Amino acid sequence: MRHPKATVQPDLFAPTRPEAALPLEVAQRLLPLLEQLLLEVLASETLVTEAGDEQDHP
Repeated sequence: MRHPKATVQPDLFAPTRPEAALPLEVAQRLLPLLEQLLLEVLASETLVTEAGDEQDHP
């Protein structure tokens, strides 16, 4: 027996519904930008890590 005010929670592990997917045009524009951003962040963190390693070992 459910509590009268209980809400039905969506199944977090269910396959995504088509209406929840990004529209194709948005995905085509956004995904390359996100990929470029991630690559730049990784590159900058690599430089910071290498600089920190050089300071640790004079």
